[in-house]
Amino acid sequence: MGENNNKTTSIQPVTICDRFESLKHSSVCPYVFTEQGVAMLSSVFRSNTAVSVSIQIMDAFVAMRRFLVNNAQIFQRLETIEHHQLEMQQNQKETDKRIDTTIYIQQINRQLQLGINRHNAQYPPITAKVFHQSHDRFMIIDNDVYHIGASIKDLGKKWFGFTLMKDITATEIINRINEVY
Repeated sequence: MGENNNKTTSIQPVTICDRFESLKHSSVCPYVFTEQGVAMLSSVFRSNTAVSVSIQIMDAFVAMRRFLVNNAQIFQRLETIEHHQLEMQQNQKETDKRIDTTIYIQQINRQLQLGINRHNAQYPPITAKVFHQSHDRFMIIDNDVYHIGASIKDLGKKWFGFTLMKDITATEIINRINEVY
């Protein structure tokens, strides 16, 4: 035993230190540390650079915590706004499901079909059906029937009118169209 006490020990670099062999660790270098992780590292690495970096990182954690506390009301308001936006989006989706749009037209040309396809890819679907029994344009919103001027393409260029038709309901118009089909 006396011989072992006289043995001189040498300081080994950290890269070959036996203490770290038994620790569980990832083979991938970390990109972030928790505050506790930084505190643990600062207790292991004791160089001036390591201590300085650890202090800077701890200061950053303190600054982050202070920022979160000082801006808690703003974060709460943002969360409330986000909640209302999600609620409005859900309501809009429910409303969109209730909208039924059918276009009755004399001819469905390629350009109209392309426009309908583009619309249907993003919004609630529109159906187009060939209908030769009418020349004028009508629009039905809820149970109100509107007579629309001769051409929608000239809207804003020429005099144009929408007329609410009080003598006929949407149901009557739809029943008359369905009689043709």
